[in-house]
Amino acid sequence: MPIYDCKAKYVKQKRLKEVESSVEQFCSSKNEDKTDVLFFMLIHHLKSQNDNRFEQINDVWMGGGVRKLTSHECLAIRIDTLQSKTQYKAQYDFLKAKGCNPFVAPYALDEIECQYVPGSVRYSIEGQDQVINYYHTPVKVNRECTTSPLDNTFEPLDIVNDFPACTPELATPNVKGCRWRYPDAIAKTLHELENDIIAGLQQHNIDPYDPTILLKTYIKDGADGLGDVSVHKEVGDRYLPDKAFRFSFCVYRIEAILGDDEKVTIFVEKRPNSVKTNRPVLEAICDENNHGSSTLCLLPIENERSYMKGKIIRIQTEFGWRRHVLIFSNSMIDEKLDRANSGLAGSGSNYLCTLCDATRETALSNLGNFVINRSYAETAEIAEYMRINPDNLTKADLNKISKGIKSTPLLQAESIEKGIDATHADINCGSFFRKLIIREIVQINKWEMSGDVKSIIKDGEVKFDLHLKKTVGINPQLMMPGNYARAIFDSKNENSVLDLIEDDERKCKVRLLLQKFRFMRMIYRAVDPKVQYPSETKMYKETAIEFGKILINDFDYAKWPNYIHKVIEHVQELIENENGPGTVGGLSSEGNEGGNKIFRHFRKNLARRGSTYGGLRDVLWGHWLYSSPSLTKLSAKSKSEQRCSACRSLGHNIRNCPSSVENV
Repeated sequence: MPIYDCKAKYVKQKRLKEVESSVEQFCSSKNEDKTDVLFFMLIHHLKSQNDNRFEQINDVWMGGGVRKLTSHECLAIRIDTLQSKTQYKAQYDFLKAKGCNPFVAPYALDEIECQYVPGSVRYSIEGQDQVINYYHTPVKVNRECTTSPLDNTFEPLDIVNDFPACTPELATPNVKGCRWRYPDAIAKTLHELENDIIAGLQQHNIDPYDPTILLKTYIKDGADGLGDVSVHKEVGDRYLPDKAFRFSFCVYRIEAILGDDEKVTIFVEKRPNSVKTNRPVLEAICDENNHGSSTLCLLPIENERSYMKGKIIRIQTEFGWRRHVLIFSNSMIDEKLDRANSGLAGSGSNYLCTLCDATRETALSNLGNFVINRSYAETAEIAEYMRINPDNLTKADLNKISKGIKSTPLLQAESIEKGIDATHADINCGSFFRKLIIREIVQINKWEMSGDVKSIIKDGEVKFDLHLKKTVGINPQLMMPGNYARAIFDSKNENSVLDLIEDDERKCKVRLLLQKFRFMRMIYRAVDPKVQYPSETKMYKETAIEFGKILINDFDYAKWPNYIHKVIEHVQELIENENGPGTVGGLSSEGNEGGNKIFRHFRKNLARRGSTYGGLRDVLWGHWLYSSPSLTKLSAKSKSEQRCSACRSLGHNIRNCPSSVENV
């Protein structure tokens, strides 16, 4: 009978009595510790048999065993690896059965999640009554700023129920979703960045605990539609659109104001365009093309942002109160959403730009002479005048004074705050260059695909796509537009992109055009161009005008898209203007766009299925935790302390072990 099938008492008294007595005799004669002798006998045997338990037992004996993780570290690991609560529980039970479980029980994570969501920090905003202005969890505050003790949860708001009381008088938009209060979300994010703020102040020899310090905090935000998504619906929600909508923000820079307008930068977000740093405020099932739906989603957030703009927000931290003045850049929006909700005509309008009043004709004739001159007040005034028409002007006369304005704007940000979205500039300009190169390949000087040349241009597109697939290794039909644009603009792919142009003279002109644009793109994609490319930034406008002149003189058939005009006229102004953001690339919506995959993952794997609203709540909750600065740091720290089971080194596991990769 095997020894492991015997009772322990029988084994000790009968089967191993002679072995135990011989070990005791050896220990007494050699003056050895019995525990050490038995342990080293076991270790030697396991090692000789190549048993994996040798390393585990050796770690325990040497004091390097499994470290028990804290509940906050376990939550950070679960969120960073996009695990569901069910998956975490299964992992916990498996390791617990193995006897080497570093994780805490699943119920402990549910208790601490609320410490990382909006509403868990106390703050006040300048201009409100100090007594009722403190947003102190779990008490929420409604629009009249009176406390509402009945609402004592951390749950997000239902966007339909949260809309002003006039909603019942109108048809309710076909929308479902939830959101955080914008002040709550910003206050919680700044509270989590407190350690970075203290480190930045100490680096500049500033007392971090001085309550009189005023911090100038720069925030970029914006909304974007996710396009068609597979949405689980209740029976009553079967008419909801299969489209999702999100609003998010990112704190990308913080400066300390010292006096006499002297400022020092104490915090710069290293990854302002990452999914991990762009924090969601709203998640909804909504069609962004429906004005009523977008109004329901955006108007409350716009009102909250307008109230906070330029005001001081006081946040209670562990060491006292921290004062921030908030500067917003509503840059993470695409041209379509901007025009639809800023009261402007569509992208096919004669008015080319959302930042200035350039038309398609004046953009060419006055190249290099445009500045950002649109304003929210002027747009609202013209829209109101056109709506009332007090002078009874004709439609033609109204169009002359409209400047491309057709309705009252919903978005309240100024043009200098919107700037240019670098991601959509890449996509738009990439599409422009693709059209230009294809027409040079087929040697047709017509921009529109009219009936007589449509088949020729289509053949050129197929030929160009197959060529790129063979030479560059990309499939344009399967690639996202942003990735395709980056492939075209990459200098390594320049020869492959231009190979099919037969006329050498035209090929040289297109090559020069690409080189000029590549220089411009280097500046507008830079996160901090004044620091990264100080001399090149000063040459930007000159190079951009040369780029525009080449287009006018050598490619006069090309119809300029909106972003070509914007990157020529307004990039250097946005970078160098004192009231501007100082960057274009740092304000990109790439992080918001990248969150589309996160939405689909959470919706499929982590959200509840029995409720449409409940599923969206789970998506918003999980996405918020995924972008938490505190949890991101805890997860990175835990990864740096993990030990590889193959090489026994710290900082990685067996999946990405260098020795394992070398062996493969």
